[in-house]
Amino acid sequence: MPTAAEQTSQRAPRISRSVLAGLVRGELERKRAQLLLVHADSSEWSGTDGSFALNVIGLRYQVSVVECGSVLAAADAWERHQAAQTGSDVRVLVITTSVPDEDLGLSLRAYAAHQATITVRRDELVLEQFNLRELDWRLSREQWLLDALLDAAPPGGWAAGRKRIGTVLTRDAAAAALLEARTGLAGEDDGLTAPDIGTLLEWSAQGAGSQRYAELSGAERDGLAAWMRETSGAPAALVLRLAELGRGADAVPLGLLWRSANGHGDALLLIGALFGHGGPTTGDLDALATAAEGAVARWITAAARSSAATATGQRDRVLAAVARAEQLASASRHLTAGFRESAVLPLGFSARWNEFAQALAHESGSSAAAAVAEKYDALCRHRLAALFPQRIELAEMALRVVRWLARTAEATAAQPKSVAAHLSRHIDELAWVDRALNTLHHGDPYLDPDQDSADYVASVLRELHDRARTARSAMDTAFAEILARWTPAADAAHPGGVLPIEAVMETVVAPLAAGIDRAPMILVIDGMSGAVAVELAEEMTRRNQWTEIALTGQGRKSRMTACAMVPSITVVSRCSLLSGTASKGGQEREKAGFAAFWRAHGYAASLFHKADIPGEGAGARLSGRLTQELSGPGVVGVVLNDVDDALDKGARGDRARWAHESLTHLAVLLDAASAYGRPVVIVSDHGHVLDRSTAQDSPARTTSTDRSQRYRSTDGEPAGPGEVVLTGLRVLEHGGSLVAAVSEPLRYTSRKAGYHGGASLAEMAIPVLVFLQAGQPVPEATGGPEWSVLNQSQTTPVWWSGEQPPGGVVQAQPAPRKRPARGAVPSSETGAEALFSLEPGQGTTANAAPTRPASPLLGSLVVASEAYARQRKFVPKMKDAEVTAVIDALDAAGRTLPAAALAQAVGRSGTLFDGFVANLERLLNIDQYPVVSRIDAGRTIRLDTELLREQFGLGRR
Repeated sequence: MPTAAEQTSQRAPRISRSVLAGLVRGELERKRAQLLLVHADSSEWSGTDGSFALNVIGLRYQVSVVECGSVLAAADAWERHQAAQTGSDVRVLVITTSVPDEDLGLSLRAYAAHQATITVRRDELVLEQFNLRELDWRLSREQWLLDALLDAAPPGGWAAGRKRIGTVLTRDAAAAALLEARTGLAGEDDGLTAPDIGTLLEWSAQGAGSQRYAELSGAERDGLAAWMRETSGAPAALVLRLAELGRGADAVPLGLLWRSANGHGDALLLIGALFGHGGPTTGDLDALATAAEGAVARWITAAARSSAATATGQRDRVLAAVARAEQLASASRHLTAGFRESAVLPLGFSARWNEFAQALAHESGSSAAAAVAEKYDALCRHRLAALFPQRIELAEMALRVVRWLARTAEATAAQPKSVAAHLSRHIDELAWVDRALNTLHHGDPYLDPDQDSADYVASVLRELHDRARTARSAMDTAFAEILARWTPAADAAHPGGVLPIEAVMETVVAPLAAGIDRAPMILVIDGMSGAVAVELAEEMTRRNQWTEIALTGQGRKSRMTACAMVPSITVVSRCSLLSGTASKGGQEREKAGFAAFWRAHGYAASLFHKADIPGEGAGARLSGRLTQELSGPGVVGVVLNDVDDALDKGARGDRARWAHESLTHLAVLLDAASAYGRPVVIVSDHGHVLDRSTAQDSPARTTSTDRSQRYRSTDGEPAGPGEVVLTGLRVLEHGGSLVAAVSEPLRYTSRKAGYHGGASLAEMAIPVLVFLQAGQPVPEATGGPEWSVLNQSQTTPVWWSGEQPPGGVVQAQPAPRKRPARGAVPSSETGAEALFSLEPGQGTTANAAPTRPASPLLGSLVVASEAYARQRKFVPKMKDAEVTAVIDALDAAGRTLPAAALAQAVGRSGTLFDGFVANLERLLNIDQYPVVSRIDAGRTIRLDTELLREQFGLGRR
């Protein structure tokens, strides 16, 4: 029986009616009594159900139960009980109370059984609370745990709302249940085992649970800490100790600080002062550091994979933890200096960003490009890189520009000598340059608190951009000179090897329609430049839902490019494109010309402009007529104006990217085309240049009587620098002769977000992209160029990916011929060029850069390791040969590969490959460290080879 002092320190445990009835029966079997004092709490039921009858050894007892919280209440209950003694039953009063014996006094206790308060066996109460029959023998030795379980028992007992855990209440299950109830920290297996260190660190970062833990009694905190150390390791006890000190949120930051300090004495002094007497050992801190790094890696991975709303919270949690680590160490100059080498703290990330900028500043030639690539790899390997995707993309674009400049400087091949060759080079190479330069122009979107560092990086990027822009502008000038010689005699019948925009329907789309079972959907993205086109095409094929094809022949194995009308504006180029003949007009002329062209080819056709596309009411994404036409047999054309509208009405060149969601209706139109089995042709009418002027820049002064954004009449001054005179049948304004701007900054009207109408490649080169659904047979051509599948390595310059393409165009099995294709391939009367031809040395730079040598048998070394064997048990369906192939492919490619290219390496596609990558991450990402990760919105797979070798015990390269 506990002493009075012990009773005082013990809160009375709640007791159920059935347990109290069993206790009363046992007492009455030993000795008759009228009063029982019980150290328990019956307040949940005694007020309404405080009486029951018992038959004990032939006697009937009428038992009344009263909860009394004071001496006066207990005395009053006993007096009323004595006064009410009537009837034949023996009446017994049970007073449940938490009042100590010395306070109750001898006068009351003299009437009670044992003349003292009866203490209920806690183990029996706990078993009753869990609705179990047997108790783990170790629990009887941990009085603190039994007391805490009774104190923390929820209404209805511990069994309420829990899955059954067998017949024995184990020590782990009891402690885990208590921990969850007290602090909200739940373990595994339905909360019946200890939480792992990762879960504990997640909990500590939230704060509220840590405060609840700090408010527990010393005995309960000590008991839970000892159990967590035993079950989850030393770091768990450290985290709970920090929670006790009110610093639970500092657990992860302190672990990161310790790892980044690399054992520096200042860190030990700082942490020792924080913990006080009996601080942690260096071994315990090493374990905490490992756990903290693992937690941050998991949070970063979760942020990279989550939706935008969820990712923001995950990202903020990581940045708060790493910033706190630096703040804790800010008083030590030695520690903060060492943090510049950290692979997880912001100072380390900023240091790598500046080192990358320094490498850019010294860029000159291929050897310096290799140094830039090395610094880029180091930047990407920093743990925080995944949280700054736009900065990483900016760095990647800068590296690509450096590679391009190095190749341009070292190129020995002759420059293009024809319009066709210039257009080919634009879609193969310069469109990608324009895309990279657009990103460089926008600069770093993240605020750097070090203004001097930010200014330095900005100046380096600006200098690189301007140097590349100068080289790029020289190519526009060369193109314009050849364009001026070609235009006077060029038309659809005599294209000189060029694909004129008015011949796209006849030369490309009509043969496609003739060679496949379903008529195509033609998407005209008004104003789409080559830079926009290559980005949209990349997104189209990244999940292997669409396959890109092109007409290939005469050595041409790349995307198709047409030449815009002159001037490169909507009213002439779009009308000519849709009607299949050089013409000028608005929407009604376009619809009539589109229908007439396809009627002549045996098809019904409908053309939908901006106002014709959306549904008429709520819940309808597309208009009923458009949906009806898509489900029918005819050709469907749709004009999307998002790019052109952004140039005319958008902010000043503020858009660096054009994803599918940037184009209204594009995603739903592609889904509809897929649903109805239609191939898709994506084409533009003209391209554009972006506004890069300042508020102080003025339009070019001219005396021409008629001027537009990028062209003017010839009645003014002669063409000057950055201008060209274009004359001929394909010039459909100003009587067949005009002056067009070639230089990107040149404009003749007020500022807009971008411009078109000039004679630069970005305005005149028209991408023609053709897509089939994955698995759809490729149409058979009837002479001339053949349809061939294009994979990503054939459409991407090697300096962009940094890799050697794996081979030529993949030829697919032709589909059964539908009917002879109409529209012969135009030929050059002069014999100078054939359609889609390339001059020697022009076009894609497929054979220019060697592949980075792979580490010998890296994949095989991983698969043969003990760590791999342990991981393999958790992912039994993975095939070792596929894992080996993926590791070796990524290592040979310099750690990154487009998802589509990697899918080919393992022979998987679509959702099957997504599942494969998910399993690969489970297999290789030990403790969720990002050995394998998805970057660039999932379009690229990255392998951290150094981390791979470390995790699988292979040592450094």
